[in-house]
Order: sequence, then structure tokens, then C-alpha cells
Amino acid sequence: MLYRADLQEAKRLISFYIWISFPEKFLMLNRSQFNKLLLFSNSSFLILFLVLAYYNRLASDDFGIISNLEKNGYWEGIAQYYYTSDIRLLPVLMDFAFLYFHDCEHLLLVYGVLSLAMICFSFYILLKSLLSTMISAHFSKLFVLNISVFLANVLFFATLNIGETWFWFCASVCYLWSISFFCLGTGLILSLKGNIFTYIGLAISFAYVATSNPPFAVFTLLFLILAGTFFIRKKKRSFLYKIWFCILICGVGFTAYFTTPGLVERRSYFEEIGLLEAFWINTKSVGKIFLFMLPEKLPLIMLFAIPFVWVGNYFGNQKNTKKLSVRNFARQIIWLALIYFAIVFIFNLPVSYIMTEIGPARALAPVSLFTVMLFCFVAFYAGYKLGLRDLFTTKITTIAVVACFAVNVIAAIHQYPIVKKYTHAYNARMSHLENYAGSEKVVEIEPLPSSGLLHSAEISSNPRDYRNYKLRDYLQLDFDIIIKEKNQ
Repeated sequence: MLYRADLQEAKRLISFYIWISFPEKFLMLNRSQFNKLLLFSNSSFLILFLVLAYYNRLASDDFGIISNLEKNGYWEGIAQYYYTSDIRLLPVLMDFAFLYFHDCEHLLLVYGVLSLAMICFSFYILLKSLLSTMISAHFSKLFVLNISVFLANVLFFATLNIGETWFWFCASVCYLWSISFFCLGTGLILSLKGNIFTYIGLAISFAYVATSNPPFAVFTLLFLILAGTFFIRKKKRSFLYKIWFCILICGVGFTAYFTTPGLVERRSYFEEIGLLEAFWINTKSVGKIFLFMLPEKLPLIMLFAIPFVWVGNYFGNQKNTKKLSVRNFARQIIWLALIYFAIVFIFNLPVSYIMTEIGPARALAPVSLFTVMLFCFVAFYAGYKLGLRDLFTTKITTIAVVACFAVNVIAAIHQYPIVKKYTHAYNARMSHLENYAGSEKVVEIEPLPSSGLLHSAEISSNPRDYRNYKLRDYLQLDFDIIIKEKNQ
């Protein structure tokens, strides 16, 4: 009797501890409460992003595009790129269209909001198609939209160079928008709809991918061919028609890119190497990505992936799915990880072949996308197939979402004074150069402060640096400009 009394007392203490740790209404999350939690975190991300977008400024190649636009006009400027550079047609059209309004004070804020809306919309279409087609789940549009914004938040912190990829205008148009259109196009392929608007969306999506990021275009072609083979075996004709159409669009766009006169000229800048040498260079490059670049991103990626355990558990309970043992689950995840490594290796191989080294961080945006997809899917699949207890998934999800909110808030508080100081210094520099009345042939200017998560418009102490002469041409200066050395 004494033992039973002690046991009952212990149970009461445990129940009291749980009640103290989590109020009763949060012990079991329903979809509405989960939506509110995600909205709580997403609002902090939107504030962080808007702060950065508001203080964002043009830099280096942006100045070159504006100079070209002002000297040659819209179509002649594009034609000049066609004959002298590796023109990425649709991104360049977008470059010129936006920068035509470069005098507008908040142009980059509008562009930043549009970019974020585009990536969220792409995730929304992709998730909606996956949930409808793959698991026939029931969901609300708000639920999927909330998850889409949260996924954009994950991708933001997973990006290897946030400033270059998200906020450098001429780079983000190529690299961020290409992965947005890839997700949008994939979602449209998996959609049950097949009307004329779907095919227009597919044409725009894969034409953009094919003409924006060449290594990613190669990967996309391989992806479409493998997907077509899969659907042939599954006899899914409605998907097959879309895939053949996308292969045609992607192939034509890719061919058009590789036949531009400017690309031939630019290729002469790079050393020609054999396939075996490219394979070895790629092995070292991928090793650098996994050993030195991705590890610092993994803690936040894993944190932001945790809420997908609850999402998987929610749909698993809804569909009453057959559960897996931990061993079988681990075996499948190992295979998935191997596929992920192979995808990254294949994607990066064209970069290694062309550049004979690892590409710039902005060109690795697809690697960040693949990594986010891997971790979020593993978390979702764990909830979907492992039969985890609702109380457990509720606890870890609540803690994780609150932590994600804190990450965004801390980042916003930390970045605000940095980017504000940078922008004020940038504006002062531009005003000083525009109004300079001296007679010197070379003018020294003070270095810009740190730009934080934004891409810096800093120039060099070498007047021949491309950043220097692009800024000089943009401001139409008749003197060279350099920054003061730090030891002066």
C-alpha cells in the first residue's frame, strides 16, 4: 500500500511538472495552434528581412548595368552583353527592367519583398502539390503558406553567403530566382492540373533556370530526365507530358545560352582541363563545402527542421500510415543521405570543369536548397513514419519554434545598427563623390564600415579593380577613386 501511495504521489509530481512546463492548452497542438506558433516565428523573420531590404544598396556589377543602360539604352545594352559576356537572358532582362528605375529611393526594398514573395510562392506551390499528389493529405491554404514562409526562413539562414545570394541585386536575380523557379516548376509538374496556364508557368520556370545558372541548368536537365524515367515506369502520363515539355524548354534555353558569342569570349579566360582533372578538382571542392562551409550552417538548419516532425506526425495520424521500425527508418535515411551527396557532387561538377576551382558562394545556392530539403524531409518523415508520441512532438516543436523566433529577433537586433551605419556611410560616400570639386587625378575615400548580412559595395585600393571603375563610370567621374589603406 505504501508503494502504491508513493507511486501515485510520483505521478502527481510528474503531472504537476508537465503542467508547469507547458500550460494545458499547449500540451497537444492542433493545426490552428501550430499555425499560430509558426506565424509567431514567421513575423520575426519578416521583420528581420524588411530591415535588411530597407538598408540594402546597389554594388559593383549593379553600377555596370546602370552605366550600360544609360549609355546604350535597354535593347542595345542587352545586345552588348550578348556579344561581350555570357548573357543570362531572362535574368539580364530583369536586371535592365528593374535598374531602369534605379533613381527610385526604395527600389531595392521593393525588389527584396518581391524576391521573398517569389521564394515563398514557389515553396507554396511545391508543398501543395507534394501533399496533394504524394500523400493525398487534407490541408488549408493558410497552413501551407505558413510552412512555406518558414521554409524560406530556413533557406535564408542556410545560404552560404546571405549578402551575395539574397541582397546583391544582379547576383540574386540569377541564383536566388533560379532556385525559386526550379521549385515552382517542380510543383507545377507534380500538380494535378494540366491546363494552358500550367504549361505557361512551366515554360517560364524552366526557361529561367536554363538561362540563369548554367551548372544548375545541367542538374535540372538530369533531374527532369530521371523524373521522366520514373514516371514512365509508373505509367503516369499526365506527369510525363509536362516533363517532356520541360525538357524541351530547358534544352532549348540551355543551348541558346551556350551558343552566345559572349560566352565563347569569356570561356577564353578559363583554363581548359580534362574530365579526370575536373573530377579530382570537384572532389576537393565538394570536400571543402562539406567540411568548411556547411558545418557552421547545420545547427540552425537542424533547429529550424524540428517543427517538421510535428507536421509529419500530424499527417501520419491523419492518414493512419504504416509505421517503420527505427532500424528500417535509419536504413532509408542513410540511402537518402548518399543520394544527397551524389546530387551535390553532380551539381558542382560543371563548376569545377569550367572554373577549375570551387565556385563563388552565391553559385552554391542550390546546395543550400538541397541541404534544407534533406533535413526538413528527414524531420517530416520521422514524424510521419516513426509513430512518435503527440506530447513529445508538441514539446520539441514548441521549444524549437520559440528558439527560431529568438534567432530572428536576435539577428534583427544585432543587424539593425550595423546595416544602418553602413547605409549612412554609403550615402555619404556617394554624395561626396558626386559633389567633389577637386583637381586630383586619384581621390582617396574612407572605407565603408561592415555591411553585416548585406552585400558590401566596398571598392579597392587598386584603381584598376573592376569595382572601382564600375563605380566611377556609374557616377561619371573624370578621376580615379581608391579607398585609404588601413595603416594610413
